[in-house]
Amino acid sequence: RPDWEWCKVNGCYNNKRKNPHKHFFSVPKPNTDAKAELAKRWLHIIGTKYTFETFPFGRNSVVCEDHFTPSCYERDLRNELMGSRPKRRLKPDAVPTEFHQRKSLDGRRQGGSVTKTNQSTVIIQ
Repeated sequence: RPDWEWCKVNGCYNNKRKNPHKHFFSVPKPNTDAKAELAKRWLHIIGTKYTFETFPFGRNSVVCEDHFTPSCYERDLRNELMGSRPKRRLKPDAVPTEFHQRKSLDGRRQGGSVTKTNQSTVIIQ
């Protein structure tokens, strides 16, 4: 498998190599009970084939910015006041909420299987 980070959302093809200016957020690591519950919610929402017990938590387990609404982010008042580009930081309880799946010509490998999706938009609130 390539060493660069792929978005783990089923049907999303974004990765850091092809989209260097896109923000990617790590799936929460379950190192506390609260983070474990949040990680379970993320895994359920993103449609991964992995279970909580088998998911490869780590550096390359990310979700791209396309799956978060503006309300998922904390405001970066410092950079806003300075006129700089605000940093994208998720709120502690944020979960992916937007899914724009598109039809794939070749499918995307999902841990050894090929997943093909039709175009649809799903918004979870």
